[in-house]
Amino acid sequence: MTQRQPWEDGIGNKGLWTTVQTGPSFLLDRVSHRNDALWAQIVEARKLLIEKALAWRAAALRDGWSSHPTYQCEPEQRAFSLNRNGFHVQGLARPSTKDTGGSGEITCWGPDGLHIAVGEIYDWAAIRAGMTTCAYCHKIGVPTERVGFAGRCCAGCLPDMRKVIETPGWTA
Repeated sequence: MTQRQPWEDGIGNKGLWTTVQTGPSFLLDRVSHRNDALWAQIVEARKLLIEKALAWRAAALRDGWSSHPTYQCEPEQRAFSLNRNGFHVQGLARPSTKDTGGSGEITCWGPDGLHIAVGEIYDWAAIRAGMTTCAYCHKIGVPTERVGFAGRCCAGCLPDMRKVIETPGWTA
């Protein structure tokens, strides 16, 4: 097990599937087998993330955020969008099924459309501070600019991150 980051299960999926080629056709002659013991670990770890996503949503609602379903075909408790003062959050709290391991996560963007990393415990002050936090060097209280699709970067990191992320053929 690796060191767990916020909104990750800390297990990963390496070793989850074993695929055997049974004939000449790459698409038609393959059989995959799931490692059920690892699957059970992933499902159990993700239950905690689902609980945290629901608790995060409940705390945000108590703090004045508005909520609506992200998708018309899915209950709001499982896929929700939150808004407050131009900030936007999308959250998932999908339980596992026989085919999926479940999912619990929160993703946030500021009024400028750039990503803000959020922890597993709701913190409005930290979300606002995320507007001036570089996602790469983690400096706090600095002006940030767009890098890549919605990355948030300080002026010091910007040239290097543009080289890494905005490779030839990339367009904003």
